[in-house]
Amino acid sequence: MPEFTMHYFGLYARAEPTRMALAHAGADWHDNRISNWPEVKASMPNGQVPALELADGTLMGQSLAILRFVGMKFGYMPTDAMEAFHVNYLVDRFQDIGGLYYKPVFAAEDAKEALYTQIFDDALPKFLAEIDHYCAKGSWLVGDKLSIADFTIGGFYANTFKNPACYTPERWAALAEKFPNFHAYGERFVAENEKYLSSRPSATI
Repeated sequence: MPEFTMHYFGLYARAEPTRMALAHAGADWHDNRISNWPEVKASMPNGQVPALELADGTLMGQSLAILRFVGMKFGYMPTDAMEAFHVNYLVDRFQDIGGLYYKPVFAAEDAKEALYTQIFDDALPKFLAEIDHYCAKGSWLVGDKLSIADFTIGGFYANTFKNPACYTPERWAALAEKFPNFHAYGERFVAENEKYLSSRPSATI
């Protein structure tokens, strides 16, 4: 049995930052993309996924707790208290908009345009302007090495801006042009994780 098994659906969404971290670390892990959810739901922590299973059978729930665990395990969390604050701030701040950009995938057709306006004209421009100085100051968001903040925000770039299966690709491209520091940062992240990104299954979001 592998050291880690990641249980989630065939989406990127909430599991992908941890998948990326495990892949980048070269961990012994298995990506279990669930196709029989009604049968396994009761066995998952709080009946939810993502869930991370350890080799001894321990099941860990809550996506951010899992990501932080993996970050600590493989050196993607700073030991400096202030740097750790900034990493956690960025991860937590992203959650304010993270649930919004999934919505068009599941929305009715007549509701999508209003969501696009909210996402591309309001929520994302505000967020990207707020983190611009993090993107501009170095290779990675905090310090000189990858952190869970990068797998969260750089991963977001890979899952949307660089994902040809994502909705309205022209809107993502136009937004990237408005934020060149974020765009350049996202390209660095994609290049750093090319091995995993080029081989992972396709998903809309």
